[in-house]
Amino acid sequence: MTKRQRTLPSTGDVVEPRVLIIAPEDRSRRQLSTLLHRGPEATLLDGLEAYLLERSSRGRQDSPHGFPSTHLRFGEAQILAHEAQAVRQELDELQPRSALQVRKLPDGRMCHPRIDVISADDTEGQLEVRLMEMQPHAVIVLEPTVHAIRTLEVHCALARKGSTPVVKMEAGSDPEPADSKRLAPFQVYLMVFDESVEKYRFEQCMKQESEAVDSLIRFRQHLTFRVDLPTESIAPEQSSRRGGGSRALQGMTKPRVVVDMREFRSTLPFMLYLRGLVVEPVTIPVGDYVLSRDICVERKAVTDLVQSLQSGRLYQQAQNLCHHYANPLLLIEFDPAKGFMLQSSYLIARREIEVGTKDVTGKLPLVVLHFPKLKIIWSPSPRFTADIFLKLKEGRYQPDSKAAAEIDAEDPDDAEGKVKAAQVNSAAFEVLRKLPGVTPGNMNALARRGGSLSGIADLSLEELVEVMGKANAEQLYSFLHASCFPITATQDRGPDQSHDPEGHRAEGPGVQEDAEASEDVAATQKEPIEDASEEVLRVQASEMREKPNLRGLETIVNQVSVKMVWAHRGGGPVCEEEGDLQMLMQRRGMHKAIHDQQGDSMSDVTAPESNPPKWSGSVYVFDPKMENISCTLNSLFSQLGPIETGKFSSLRVALLFKPGKYDLDVPVGYYTQVLGLGKSPEDVAFTGNRGIYGPSQPGNVNFDTFWKGVENLANHPKLLRTTWSVSQAAPMRRVKVYGDLAFGEPGPDGPSKGSGGFAANVKVTGTVDLVRQQQWLLRNCEVQNSTYFNIPPRAVNFVYVGTTGAPKQTARCTNSLEDPETPHPQLLVVEEAPQVLEKPYITISPTGKYSLEIPQVSWRRRGTAWGNAETVDFEQVFVATTQTDPQLINQKLAIGRHVVLSPGIYSLSSPLQIGFNKSITTQVLLGLGMATLVATNGTAAVEVGPFSAGVRVVGLLLQAGTVHSPTLLHWAPNSFYPRNPGLLADIFVRVGGPDSEVVSADIMVKVAGNHVILDNVWAWRADCCQRGCGTCAPRYCNNGVVVDGRYVVSYGLFSEHTQKDLTVWNGEGGMSFFYQSEMDSFAREPWDHTPDYGENGVCGYRINAHNHTGVGIGVYVYFTQPGNLVKSGIVRTRDMGTTLICPFAWNLNPAWYNNSKSGIQSAVGFPTEPVRLF
Repeated sequence: MTKRQRTLPSTGDVVEPRVLIIAPEDRSRRQLSTLLHRGPEATLLDGLEAYLLERSSRGRQDSPHGFPSTHLRFGEAQILAHEAQAVRQELDELQPRSALQVRKLPDGRMCHPRIDVISADDTEGQLEVRLMEMQPHAVIVLEPTVHAIRTLEVHCALARKGSTPVVKMEAGSDPEPADSKRLAPFQVYLMVFDESVEKYRFEQCMKQESEAVDSLIRFRQHLTFRVDLPTESIAPEQSSRRGGGSRALQGMTKPRVVVDMREFRSTLPFMLYLRGLVVEPVTIPVGDYVLSRDICVERKAVTDLVQSLQSGRLYQQAQNLCHHYANPLLLIEFDPAKGFMLQSSYLIARREIEVGTKDVTGKLPLVVLHFPKLKIIWSPSPRFTADIFLKLKEGRYQPDSKAAAEIDAEDPDDAEGKVKAAQVNSAAFEVLRKLPGVTPGNMNALARRGGSLSGIADLSLEELVEVMGKANAEQLYSFLHASCFPITATQDRGPDQSHDPEGHRAEGPGVQEDAEASEDVAATQKEPIEDASEEVLRVQASEMREKPNLRGLETIVNQVSVKMVWAHRGGGPVCEEEGDLQMLMQRRGMHKAIHDQQGDSMSDVTAPESNPPKWSGSVYVFDPKMENISCTLNSLFSQLGPIETGKFSSLRVALLFKPGKYDLDVPVGYYTQVLGLGKSPEDVAFTGNRGIYGPSQPGNVNFDTFWKGVENLANHPKLLRTTWSVSQAAPMRRVKVYGDLAFGEPGPDGPSKGSGGFAANVKVTGTVDLVRQQQWLLRNCEVQNSTYFNIPPRAVNFVYVGTTGAPKQTARCTNSLEDPETPHPQLLVVEEAPQVLEKPYITISPTGKYSLEIPQVSWRRRGTAWGNAETVDFEQVFVATTQTDPQLINQKLAIGRHVVLSPGIYSLSSPLQIGFNKSITTQVLLGLGMATLVATNGTAAVEVGPFSAGVRVVGLLLQAGTVHSPTLLHWAPNSFYPRNPGLLADIFVRVGGPDSEVVSADIMVKVAGNHVILDNVWAWRADCCQRGCGTCAPRYCNNGVVVDGRYVVSYGLFSEHTQKDLTVWNGEGGMSFFYQSEMDSFAREPWDHTPDYGENGVCGYRINAHNHTGVGIGVYVYFTQPGNLVKSGIVRTRDMGTTLICPFAWNLNPAWYNNSKSGIQSAVGFPTEPVRLF
């Protein structure tokens, strides 16, 4: 074999080759690992110690390590134990002689190899995990097996395609590619003795596999079978999360499974019991396990499967299953220690059973084809089967043991009084499923009420409300009774709205050409369309596009057309007078609102989206060649910059800058987002005196500077100091800063004050100055130095995760509880971020085409990462405005479109739903300019469904409405693995603030899904509102964040002022890096409705999980009422699996200093009894 030379990775003058060795079994793996890391002498001593310990402890029994055992005489066990202790002492004193020491190469470079050893007999997919984590340059297989070879082949194939392998992750595993940009191929060396037993075994396995594949192909060519018409099962009604619960939840409180009495000879019922299921032993004539009212499982071992196929019993069992249950399952359990394949013989229970090929490769496919409803599940162990059952039971009714026992398996035609799968018209249900307002939770009830599609169409609105609820009923009723003919522009337009009240045309970036386009479209539609057929509409639309008018310039090049339109008008944009922003926004967005509303209602949902998109009037796109940009920016900032007019403004703005250099200063106010459109942050550079900056508020205090952002650009100010004076909900992402970066401005009494914030993926060439910020998180940044203002000290908690150049970690935690007035800060450094998913961003090409860049997941990352993103053209991205029907947005999400929400306030009577399409593996819901979603009808604003792998919900401000909502953002339970996690990034939720009416929600953010990354999430029950602090309208909220999902990772979690626990973490395996919270400041005030606050055991961070990691978890208070005592800021379980690094509490109110005992007693406490959320 010809060897290809590969360039090993190097860091400077150090070469770092990575080698993975696959040992045949665990004993060899342990010995080889010890030999490589500690030397041969240590290997011998380690083996001797193991032998002595096993002999002394087990006596006559054989050692699990394979050492033979003989009879021990009296007292010999004590002697052996003493000898083992002596060997251990000698082993500890032995100088390690690792084969992995740094060596000098002939070319002068230093070689630091990494060699990992794993066992080939794993059954949990650890080989795939290690390959993805380590990215080796060479793999050595000591004794080849079919499983190992096939895994290596798949990995190499994916590496050549530039893909990431699919890996099933188990609890505690930590997969992370060394180079997440692209999987690299590697060389494989098979080490086996010639003419050995191992070689013969491997060749026989390969031969059997080849024969099985050939046999399958050959017999498939001659199969004769009968296929019945499929009878598709309809998903059962699932519980609605709206309105505070439903009747469906009553049957799901105690998970149960009905088990046939004969199944207790296996270990599966015990495994189900260990998983927390209530096992009901019943003699059931059909199936072995009943999981719900419509799911029944027939379990077969391979031996039983073969016998059932030969006797025909499996056919009868499948017939009974399909007749009595809507979702029948055939579970086949196989031996994980053997390579399972369709072959002519299979080793079972250490003896060979001959199976005819017609039995396995003929009869089993015939059963599947004859019973299309029957689904087959392959399981390697009872433990794996138990996990599958748990997933299948999610969202299902509990089984009825009495009904399952009364089924007459001998007479399937007699269905009276027995459990039976509904015979349905699958085509009708397929149409019904696609109608607006129809959900899996109400589809069955609607079908039963109407009986047929025509019957559903004849239902009155009142009848639909009874079945579906008001919001869904109105959507379906409006759709069924809407006219089939579109309304023309002249019919719907009304008075001329193309000019403002003064008669002047709106001007600004992208306004003139849109106004002209609206006039051209109206000119082509003066005559009503007589024949509104689909074909006629298509022809007219084609003629409209081909008409040689000003709108036709779009067909050349969009980027050029803009310049030509502007030249045609004879000048650049005219900046409106400062202080007239309301009129500016109204005139700029008027034409787009009308045009978008008509276009959205008439367009085909599945048609490609326009590129460039139809931006709303709240999106400004700037080019370096434009004039008077500063005038427009200053006009915007004059309204959104001051706290008096900006903090609770109804305006939302996104400033998009095309690649190039901008010699100007850009002040960023409230609800303003500055975005570069380059592939790299350095493509868009600001070189003014200050460049991009966030100024401080009057008094040099920034405790209320929220809701702004800057992303994907470079700031190179002439002063070489970038100022970003902010607190929560003001992220800085994907930015390169030339010079210093200060999170505050200087003042007469020192730098400005702030309450903490978030920065990620930022590269700073100078020093990061945290000034007088109380707390801060820097994730995956690159800095040169970090300082803070410490005279007098104000800071308490700075956390650096995966940040290069971070300062040295402090030797002690903060003493904020003992010395709240002058605490010393804690600097916590986490070398690597365990799992990172960056926020998607928008780019533009030289031809004016827009793209959505979706970064891919990375593990154990240090520093910034500005590449490794999937590019999606905007033909697959739907851009919505506040005029877009929310139902249309959901239809776009349902077919797999990515959705970008333009800046504005969206009133939602029903939630935006993402993650409900099983076939979609990556989908983005991205808000620009702090796009605000208000839940107006008692539902969530955003719902993430059960198929949420790769779902990214980012850049949104969610707000409670006047109708009570159980949650404002709900992430449903899922079953996906960490290779494709979900993401909540820059999600800010508030209950109260701009509202003058009563608003409420039980929980702001609820994450029940597994493997979700929270990246800068703030849940805020307003303490200061439009009318001032402490004078807000009543606003009710129990919890800020509730995490029920497993393996949820949080970077920068903020939760404040709720009436019960601020954050409740129930999910196992969670990790939280930096938590900032403030408890209810006005607790026990008469109008706050919290009379027993403190006495009821409320806390700022409650951990009900048994395995949890928290770094820099902080809770602080500023109570206005005396005698308001909280026992513990953080409440955790006593399990050893929970680790908290430097948790702290901070009492800021003067009442604590005056011995009024109003504050937090201790930072961490333990519950005295089980704590329940409700």
